[in-house]
Amino acid sequence: MSAFKGTLIAAELPWMISPSVSDLRIKVVENGDAVVSAEVAVLPEKNPESAGLENKRVLITFKGGQWVSTEPAFADRETIPPELFEECPQVEFDGGKDYLIRFRRKWCSSGLCPDPRVYEVHNSVWSKEKNAARFGCRHYVVEGHDMWLQVIAKGFDWKLDGPSSAEFIDPTRLPVL
Repeated sequence: MSAFKGTLIAAELPWMISPSVSDLRIKVVENGDAVVSAEVAVLPEKNPESAGLENKRVLITFKGGQWVSTEPAFADRETIPPELFEECPQVEFDGGKDYLIRFRRKWCSSGLCPDPRVYEVHNSVWSKEKNAARFGCRHYVVEGHDMWLQVIAKGFDWKLDGPSSAEFIDPTRLPVL
């Protein structure tokens, strides 16, 4: 693949891929779909503005996702190499003191996560190289904690698939040494 320099556009989703749990899983079926399973954070139904986020599992089905690429994280604080894509214009990360408060308010008011860590790539060089538009395909990026992946597919849908599979460690129940 060449340098991409397409623009990342955040998908409109009510959840975000967990930035702290390393658990992206992908399955590609020949002549079928690519299915990504991931830990996500969702707003709780009760007190969404003040309660902690809830962890769930999501299945994202990329229809006809036959072009798939995975990469390890670029760096500790940047999963996707910054030179590959133009920054997502809707994600306003200014690092300000009240950034997380503004992020949460925006999420609560619209019901859509401001940065779900799932993007469509506009003006994708990779999609053009593969001539994927002839099949009605688009380029998507999913950003995990320790890896990221790209899929060229006809579209995607998703469903929450139960509770998180990440184990909760109760420090009061650890063995005493």
